[in-house]
Amino acid sequence: MRLIVIFLVFVIMIGISTAQEIQLLGHYDTEGQARAVEVSGNYAYLADYYGAMPIISVADPQNPVLVASCANPGAGKDLTVSGSYAYVVCWIRGLSINSIEDPENPTMVGSYDTEDDAKGVAVAGNYAYVADGGDGGLRIISIEDPTNPVEVGFLDTPGGANDVKISGTYAYLADGNSGGFRILSVADPANPTEVGFYDGIGRASGIEISGDYAYVSCRDQGVFVFSISNPENPELIGTYDTENAYNLAISGRTVYIADKTSGLRIVSFEDFENPVELAVFDTDGEALNVDLVGGIAYVADYTNGLLILDVSGFNNVPEDNSTNPEGYNLIQAYPNPFNSVVQIDINLKRSNDIVLQMLDVQGRVNSDILQGFYQAGWHNLVWNAQRFESGTYLLRLQSENETSLMKVMLIK
Repeated sequence: MRLIVIFLVFVIMIGISTAQEIQLLGHYDTEGQARAVEVSGNYAYLADYYGAMPIISVADPQNPVLVASCANPGAGKDLTVSGSYAYVVCWIRGLSINSIEDPENPTMVGSYDTEDDAKGVAVAGNYAYVADGGDGGLRIISIEDPTNPVEVGFLDTPGGANDVKISGTYAYLADGNSGGFRILSVADPANPTEVGFYDGIGRASGIEISGDYAYVSCRDQGVFVFSISNPENPELIGTYDTENAYNLAISGRTVYIADKTSGLRIVSFEDFENPVELAVFDTDGEALNVDLVGGIAYVADYTNGLLILDVSGFNNVPEDNSTNPEGYNLIQAYPNPFNSVVQIDINLKRSNDIVLQMLDVQGRVNSDILQGFYQAGWHNLVWNAQRFESGTYLLRLQSENETSLMKVMLIK
């Protein structure tokens, strides 16, 4: 018995030490210069500075494979995936809309040349919101017909808009050197209005929204965290200084920073006033963007392409998100644990394009359960997992600006 106890303690100690390291799982060196990445299903979509959108299969994270590339009219700066389309901003050539209904045969179906330097993009409903750099401000473009995008609204901002995220009826902008953090009401897309701002934070280049908090990356000034519970009066509640915070991704209160100088940095903001750096991984290039799926971080590196990193030791997956605050999407599963068949209930707080998937605990997609545009409210389905092995899985519900996770157990 004594030997068994010693062995168990040894195993636990090993688990603790390895969980706190970032591990390189896979790498694909794109031919161009990767500036942004978004993962949807089993594919990573990249915005490439040389005017392409490489599509890489990440079904096996240890063996990423290029399956296709879609030509764009200009230098790719950012992209987002919504439904069966990828929206790529191409710097001085504006917005490109690519059909990815068949990821191995993508085609550009539409484009819109914005006034200035398109640098960031978000999609919500029938609109694409473009951070148009320079003097371009925020451009709101109807994508109801993807083959014929039409600008319907515009608001100039004092800085050079670099990135944008949408939550509810608000657009949140990282507004470059002089504009800082701006909050716009887009309740009427034809007439966006500024409702709040916070400037003097340096070169705001990236932004993410998580609940009532906005996280803004500001290059050599690091990361700034704001309470946005009152959009008219954003409150600075936390900062963390890094060498060159270019962009970021969020899981709970853990921030994954694509730092152009030092690689991927993971920082806990559990205590906003006293953030703690948990780990650093040097990508040996220029990390410009990161997407987080389950326990895997996908990093777009300007020099080295796509890096796939195991960050599961830092990504706290909730056992049950049924206590999510008002305003979040919700997943419930009955029974749990379950034997082959489970009822899944989802509650959407807003009408939205959604994707419901089952992942293994490493963040790999095992099954696409549901995808499409759904109205706000409850939706129910019965899902058969007969073909899967017993074990722990994650249900992931994604919409444009929110990701909800729930752990389920399959027992046969």
